[in-house]
Amino acid sequence: MIVKTIATTAFVIASIAAFAQGDQLLRGDREPIRVVVDGQRVHFGDMQPREINGRVMVPLRGVFEKMGAQVEWDGPSQTVTATKEGSKVQITIGQVLAGVNGDTLRLDVPAKLIDGVTMVPLRFITEALGGYVGWDQVGREVDITSSRDYHIPHKEVPPPTAPPVVVTPPPVVTPPPTVIDRRPLRIVKTYDEIKADSVIPLVLETRLSSRDSKPGDSFTARLDTRGDHRYMNLPAGTQVYGTVTYVKRQHRRTPGVIELRFDHMMLPSGRSLPINGRLYPLDDTSVTRSRDGDLIASNEQRNNTMVFVAYDNHQSWIVSLPTRRPLRDSEIPNLLAQSLDAGQRSRLAHDVDLREGTPMGLRLYASLVIPRDDR
Repeated sequence: MIVKTIATTAFVIASIAAFAQGDQLLRGDREPIRVVVDGQRVHFGDMQPREINGRVMVPLRGVFEKMGAQVEWDGPSQTVTATKEGSKVQITIGQVLAGVNGDTLRLDVPAKLIDGVTMVPLRFITEALGGYVGWDQVGREVDITSSRDYHIPHKEVPPPTAPPVVVTPPPVVTPPPTVIDRRPLRIVKTYDEIKADSVIPLVLETRLSSRDSKPGDSFTARLDTRGDHRYMNLPAGTQVYGTVTYVKRQHRRTPGVIELRFDHMMLPSGRSLPINGRLYPLDDTSVTRSRDGDLIASNEQRNNTMVFVAYDNHQSWIVSLPTRRPLRDSEIPNLLAQSLDAGQRSRLAHDVDLREGTPMGLRLYASLVIPRDDR
């Protein structure tokens, strides 16, 4: 299986800017916010998540019940109570102080009633219930992992400052000589970090095809360490779990297309790590290598959508399409025309067939933290 990439010309870059600007004018506002819990997207009714004062607000139920929490609403006091595995969070409509396991914490944005729907701050309640929240600014997607391994402590509300007390100074006493220990401090790190824009090489473990696969199908890929025990502090045997988000079968001269989303990473110890990243090619024009042989993304552009596109029989390309909104069948021919020349498009009238062992890259859009106890 051969995977190639397409280098976009200066003309395509200019087309991308014009396309994105026109798209935004047609919509009239920003893209809706998507919420994913443990790899499963949460579907809302008429009231969708919205961003208020820099914080994502969501309807009361849905997200937290999907995390396994029990949510209760007290109408007279207008108070929301969410409980999960011994954790208890209480928020009152319009109040900036919230109760978390008996402590009082301050909210950046209070809960609100909007068109009769109770909207609560997503990150505050999720982390108070032991979950981990990741935010993809480009795709406007909130990724939640409900595992307690990622409980993030909240800042405590400092007590009010007491007025200074005037104290009569004691008599001056000459202290004994001070012995200073000048040995250097030993700082122990409990985690390793893989920085954003690093590229993690993967090998597909699940066969995918634009003829048979459907949006929502799951897949797995394993870490490709090239025979070594580790890659960028990730141990051999690490797996990545993902979901097929878009499939288009080959039709006449339009090739098959498959779009993938990476949901989370599983270490050999069984620990699950949330990841914020997207599909990326591994050819020499797309990546550079550090002194240690680690792969770094060469292209600074993050707004494009990366997809597998059929190229001749039993071959596929990873092609960068000039869009970041969800793909639609009617747009594919125009997007491919902006990304490929006529000679390339003439060899694309096939279905995508991704067999086991297909190489691909995972480009991180945010740092990946790896606990040292999993080394």
